[in-house]
Amino acid sequence: MMRWRAIFLRCALALFIFVVVLELALRLFTHEVEGHPTLFRIKLLPFERLTARHAELLAKDDRAQAYVIPDATLGWTIKPEGRSEDGMYVADAQGFRCGAGASSAAANAKLVLLAGDSFTHGDELPYEHTWAAQLETELGTDWRVRNAGVPGYGTDQALLRAEALRATLRPDVAVLTLCRDDLLRNVNVLRSAYLHWTDMPWTKPRFVLQSDGELALHNQPTVPPNAVADMVRHYDDAAQSRIDSVYCRGFYESPWTDASRLLRWLRSRKEHRERYEKTLRLSQSGGEGVLVSSAIVRRFIAGSRAAGIKPVVMLLPQADDITRYRSGTPSVWKPLLDELAGEDCVMDQGPALIQALSSAESTEALFVNGVGHPNQRASAVIARTLAARIRASH
Repeated sequence: MMRWRAIFLRCALALFIFVVVLELALRLFTHEVEGHPTLFRIKLLPFERLTARHAELLAKDDRAQAYVIPDATLGWTIKPEGRSEDGMYVADAQGFRCGAGASSAAANAKLVLLAGDSFTHGDELPYEHTWAAQLETELGTDWRVRNAGVPGYGTDQALLRAEALRATLRPDVAVLTLCRDDLLRNVNVLRSAYLHWTDMPWTKPRFVLQSDGELALHNQPTVPPNAVADMVRHYDDAAQSRIDSVYCRGFYESPWTDASRLLRWLRSRKEHRERYEKTLRLSQSGGEGVLVSSAIVRRFIAGSRAAGIKPVVMLLPQADDITRYRSGTPSVWKPLLDELAGEDCVMDQGPALIQALSSAESTEALFVNGVGHPNQRASAVIARTLAARIRASH
């Protein structure tokens, strides 16, 4: 009996030492990525519900915001005559992104209104390199282009901004753009629940698709910035969380097992995987993100035509989407295109961008730093193909 007891104690001690060494090793392998502890490429949970950076931004007065400001109707928008802190982005008196020089368009020029997210705004590029600026050059002096794209927008916000602007600007052509992320943004309310490291920690309006197929608008006016912090701390109980389809409660919980680095990593890995699968379902055929997005697009098309405006809906692929086109895998846009079957004003820029690459070139050649937004070269392709579509309609 004493012999077996001694064996058991030695085994227990060896196991204890192994666990301690493993825990210490895992802590040594943990490093900071975007200011957050990360182990084996997994960001360790929990995330902070309210980061110090978000609290700082929420406390800022509009006058202290350089370029993007909160907005009760749209969630956020570009500050009239705003300028980003690095000077790359400049807005005119109406909050449109613009270049340094005056437009060369004729006084009676036709007007193209662009509405969308950062892919339309032209993030990471000086204005003259964006497809909005190159589009105006392609179209010539008979046309003028106004860029109403806003960083971080969902298609719902872009639609609402376009609807407000078309009554005053009366454009000849209205272009609504989507990138793949919009399929998720369109079913999100709290921006930081979608992208934890956002610099836009506000809430946004959200269309909910009703049983009769109509869209009902929620969270408008949006939560005032001075009330967002309290709402975030109690988001599980907030009305907004019930229609925030990308929100994952487990990302912000901290069970006692998180005291172990190994168990924390395993839990984090499981939560990240479940979130990925959840967002995948939202953007697949029949998913809420696809159904809501298609209803938003149809509203844009119908409203534009009713106002005598030619609509164009442009799908802009992200870097890894181009890889899918090349491999012959069905486009990430297929579920949405199936829902929009019969709408001849929808154009997918993926094939044109693929044709711009030689067989030896990587898809990284079309994006800023290989993974970001469309670079100057990709923007030239987008501008050229869109200009051809606009000319054909007039």
